[in-house]
Amino acid sequence: MHFPTAMVLGALSAACNADSLEVYQRCTKIDKCEGLGYFRTDYGETEVSGNGGCHRTNVPYLEEFCIDWSAGKVSFRFQHQNKRCMLLVSTQDWRCSFRYCYKHVFQEISCNWAMAKEEPQDDGELPFILKEEEK
Repeated sequence: MHFPTAMVLGALSAACNADSLEVYQRCTKIDKCEGLGYFRTDYGETEVSGNGGCHRTNVPYLEEFCIDWSAGKVSFRFQHQNKRCMLLVSTQDWRCSFRYCYKHVFQEISCNWAMAKEEPQDDGELPFILKEEEK
């Protein structure tokens, strides 16, 4: 039995797609920041809080979502799945009206660290809103 090459490659790429997170962070001081994140899955993009700690989100079926800025890590878990992780892979300057502005990109990696136990989640309120032209 032969399968068309395009079908095989499409199936492989769909199976290998990983989730990612892009955070736009604005700071009044180097250590006084707030962030707005864009959590991307195969099903779309959803705004999330990009601040440190654990947050509720509007990402469908996402039950746990925590950012550890000091370690450059994100841990998350979808309903009926094991914990998954992301690592900070790039940071670049971003133009905004604050003193320091950064765009951070996290990419999914295999998990080898523990998820925070029973850390309280905030209400997931977004710290600010970005206009499309600011991205």
